[in-house]
Amino acid sequence: IFPTPGFDRYFGADRAYIDNNFATYYRIYAPEGYDPLYIRKYGEMLAASVNGKFPVSVPAYDAYLSKINNAPSKKLYDILGVKYLIDKTDDPKNDFGPNDEKFPSDEYTFIKQVNKWKYYERKSVLPRVFLSGSYQIETNPQKIIETFYDPFFDPKIILLEKKPPLEPTNSQINEAKIIEYTPNNVTIETNSDTPKLLFLSDNYYPGWKAMVDGVETPILIADYTFRAVTVPAGSNKVIFLYDPLSFKVGLGISILALLTLILCLKLKK
Repeated sequence: IFPTPGFDRYFGADRAYIDNNFATYYRIYAPEGYDPLYIRKYGEMLAASVNGKFPVSVPAYDAYLSKINNAPSKKLYDILGVKYLIDKTDDPKNDFGPNDEKFPSDEYTFIKQVNKWKYYERKSVLPRVFLSGSYQIETNPQKIIETFYDPFFDPKIILLEKKPPLEPTNSQINEAKIIEYTPNNVTIETNSDTPKLLFLSDNYYPGWKAMVDGVETPILIADYTFRAVTVPAGSNKVIFLYDPLSFKVGLGISILALLTLILCLKLKK
């Protein structure tokens, strides 16, 4: 019953509560999830959408988005690539079709209704990946979050904590498309006529590597918790690969333990 396949995210608005990790089972994409060990910076970014301020605390076990339909939450939905909102009615026979008061047509496009569920497409949403020629350096955590949620701040300007290795510039050609998306590998094709910053609305986390046309390039922390890399002018293939050192160390220890066990059994015989 979901509107279209693809890499865009969805969110249950207002009373349309959808269990966390529901998306994982159906292989669709959502910005929240239930996990006792999740990235704190992401939790802070989500919690700040309530009022646009750096949060005093975050939920201890849940990456949770505010259902308050205000300017900060809309900006968060935009940067996260939340293209679809789902609404719920308890009386589908008499309440059928778009609710223009709740979802004005200048901001949302009504897609369809299936029983009590209504699907809307958000017009202001940014793609899951996009190219930008503009950035701003901020190092203070509170300043980064409050700058992002400032109603006058353009989310297409990427907030970085350090200067990128390649200076991006604005231009007319800005094309970025996800070719493959798996939990451990994201492949993106880009095309631009000047160097750019490639933004991906997935969390920055140690263990991820980025390859641009086969050459490893540093991943930058973007907008407090997300990822960005610089790409040169022209057509490029960018691969984000999860390849943590901890996995290699664990694998080496396991192999060593297995070999030791085999040797011990042979000596015993």
